[in-house]
Amino acid sequence: MSLEKVNFAPELVRLLREAKYFLSLGLEIPETAAALYAKADTFRIWTETMNMVVLLNNEMLDNMLHVEKPLLRPYMDRFNTAVEPGVVSLCWESEGIDAFVKNILELVRAAYSIYSDLKHNLKRARDVINQWSESPMLERKRVPADIKEFMQMQKNPQTKIYGLVKDSSKDLQALLKANGQMLKLGNSDPTWMSYVNFTNNLVVSGLGQVVSVSLQYLFDQVDRDSIREKDLQPMFEVQYLPLCNIFPIFDKSLEAVDETCV
Repeated sequence: MSLEKVNFAPELVRLLREAKYFLSLGLEIPETAAALYAKADTFRIWTETMNMVVLLNNEMLDNMLHVEKPLLRPYMDRFNTAVEPGVVSLCWESEGIDAFVKNILELVRAAYSIYSDLKHNLKRARDVINQWSESPMLERKRVPADIKEFMQMQKNPQTKIYGLVKDSSKDLQALLKANGQMLKLGNSDPTWMSYVNFTNNLVVSGLGQVVSVSLQYLFDQVDRDSIREKDLQPMFEVQYLPLCNIFPIFDKSLEAVDETCV
């Protein structure tokens, strides 16, 4: 797989342009130039088609992920085999250019169709996963709440995100299944297994982002600078009876932590 470019001779471009100017002025041109100018529309169609082929091919090569290249390789190999004569031996006056141009256009479009569907499904999967971390699994009131109320409040955001992850897993499975059917690869195919692992890693990363967003929110609630900047009040209040100078303690006490624990 390699980047391509259209090699339309600059000399031929100049000849066609000058022939056009001469003829528009009613001047005669050599027979050879006239014969080439008679094919100007054909050359234009070929050039436009080849530019499209190059555009699609190069876009795929520039933007394919490493895990997508093995999936697209069979389609790109067929294209590369078909385009090789145009790189090695064919010129603009060769026989069979029409069939050659039509064939490589069909092949690159077939590869690009697979490529664009993979990209579209990947974007949809990422959009689904990104929804999980749009809000933290933690919320608070503007004023302090007692412990029981505070803990009760956390059920709603947690249930919402748990439900979102569970429901969207069906969408992710459907997208992955659609890709498998499109590529016609078996579940044990190494290239397909690699892509499945790639998708699984996206899910793991998305779950990690859920935790990260929630921890960052919690940190902002207890960070001294953030509290001062946003004029935050405590998240919850602790009430106790001041009997015998007893103060609130952690249960289990931090002092009871086994020092051997890492």
